[in-house]
Amino acid sequence: MTFSKTLTLNTGAKIPTVGLGTWQAAPGEVAKAVEAALNAGYRHIDCAWAYGNENEVGEGIKASGVPREEIFIVSKLWSTFHRTPEKGLQESLEKLGTDYLDLYLVHWPIPLNGENKSVSSSRIVLIPCANATTQHPLV
Repeated sequence: MTFSKTLTLNTGAKIPTVGLGTWQAAPGEVAKAVEAALNAGYRHIDCAWAYGNENEVGEGIKASGVPREEIFIVSKLWSTFHRTPEKGLQESLEKLGTDYLDLYLVHWPIPLNGENKSVSSSRIVLIPCANATTQHPLV
């Protein structure tokens, strides 16, 4: 059974309404969870560079045998890559073992340096953002 209900984004892309999130998944379990979810009919996988498990997500996708074009993969740009988003994207693509993402979100709107400390800039506008709050200065 494949979960077939989707929502249409403003680009015309269709995002499955049911997906597997990989946040806080224990190391060594992610690949099996992704493989099992895809084999059970899931077609939406949510991951992020900051979760530290994109390698395992990629392994699970490959092991499932589900063609890449049937899977909607979402990942997120981490704050240390705000000034070099191409580098962050390339790292995620390599870890996932894919040539493209279906949706790439800004994980957190505050740019950070390599030590995860805020970097100030008055010339940054980053949209969309996955975790903005009303207490946040960029919202």
